[in-house]
Amino acid sequence: MSTRFCSKCGKRLTDDDKFCPSCGEPVPSDDAQSSASESDGMRIDADGTIHMNSRPKMPSGGSEGAPVTGPAPAVGAGTDPGNTAPSLRVPPVARPQQAPTRQGVSGGMIAAMVVIAVAVVAIIIMLAMYFSSGSDSNKEQGATTTIERTQKRDDADDTAETDEDSEEEKEREEEKERAEQEQQEQDRDDLRYYYDQLSGLDSQIKTAATNFNNAYLSSSLSTRQAHLDDCRTLRSNISTLMSEVEALRVDSDSPYYTNYSDICTLYEDLYNRIDVIVQSWEIDVSYANPSAHQDEITAPIARDNVGTVNRYLLDYQDRYPTARP
Repeated sequence: MSTRFCSKCGKRLTDDDKFCPSCGEPVPSDDAQSSASESDGMRIDADGTIHMNSRPKMPSGGSEGAPVTGPAPAVGAGTDPGNTAPSLRVPPVARPQQAPTRQGVSGGMIAAMVVIAVAVVAIIIMLAMYFSSGSDSNKEQGATTTIERTQKRDDADDTAETDEDSEEEKEREEEKERAEQEQQEQDRDDLRYYYDQLSGLDSQIKTAATNFNNAYLSSSLSTRQAHLDDCRTLRSNISTLMSEVEALRVDSDSPYYTNYSDICTLYEDLYNRIDVIVQSWEIDVSYANPSAHQDEITAPIARDNVGTVNRYLLDYQDRYPTARP
């Protein structure tokens, strides 16, 4: 089997190759290659030795018997015993694989591409700025909406708190009014109670005054002492009730303050009326025979008289009818 090489790129071929696996050149059949080699006056062994035919074809116009001129075969060159022509060993030469041809790009196309790229970048920047502006606007709008909602919520809370405070204030006012009303009703009831006691106390003082007139000149000391004791007891009762009335402390803005003031004064009138009678009795009982001391005994009573009537009695009679609450 002979070794074959691509006639275009020099790549070693196998017997089965129809085309060069390197450059794709068609590979001639063995008969055609052999005929071509023989016709050219040479043959190639499997180890790559080229044998020249003894009778190479002469170029046209030459003499068949003309001698072949040329350099002598190199030392060590192979020879074919059957041929008189020298043989040369030629190693196969691998042709470099050609790089694909680049098509040139014109300067105008490059400029156009640059302009398009710049325009695309500018559009991208504009879109980014637009969406960024829209986002910021939305954020500002969202922030404004949030602030408005917060303000509305705060206003609602303030309104609710104000309403709640107003409701609590209203309840406090109503409670205060109820308390004042209850206190006023209590004051009225208390004053009426003490007012109703006045009439009976006045009657007891009148009785004490009558007893004094009838018995202060009596020779019976025990009788006079008994009347003194009764007057002292009445005076003590009036004093206790007067203190209780004064302890009511009715406010000056109460509708019953005038009644309160009048009732306090009426109790003072009663106390002063009975007190002068007690003083006269105390002088009276100090004498075994009071008849000799009549003016001295009646002096306390006479001291408070306006004409022949006690001045505290006059005030009582004037104030009493309108003092009831």
